[in-house]
Amino acid sequence: MITRASAIRRLGEGDLFNAEHEAGPTRICVVMSVTETTIVARSTTVQEIIEFDRETGVATPPFYFVITSVATLPQDIRDIFLELDRKYREGKIRRAKEPGWVRPPADLALTEDQDRAFQFAHDFYKENLLPSE
Repeated sequence: MITRASAIRRLGEGDLFNAEHEAGPTRICVVMSVTETTIVARSTTVQEIIEFDRETGVATPPFYFVITSVATLPQDIRDIFLELDRKYREGKIRRAKEPGWVRPPADLALTEDQDRAFQFAHDFYKENLLPSE
């Protein structure tokens, strides 16, 4: 049987995983880098950079997220989240270059495929939780 720590230690650059905040919100994150002790990941939508302990999956303050699933999403769903990550990252970069820039409201609306991906991921990650210890 795979342990929580060994599953988390298998995460590598570019992998996606699910993390949950102690108050309930979740984040689908993409691994940016891995060291012996830390996983640095970016939330695909909010674009937060979050550091996680590589053994426990617990984020370092000021974030209070815990990795809850490292299950591999189907390729089509994974591609949708990577596209959302790219879109929101480009928006952050543009805003840094043009502080007055505001994303058009229509650009914030989810497409049918994006909505489907979020619904799928929600159920998929809940069905594929890491062991608690």
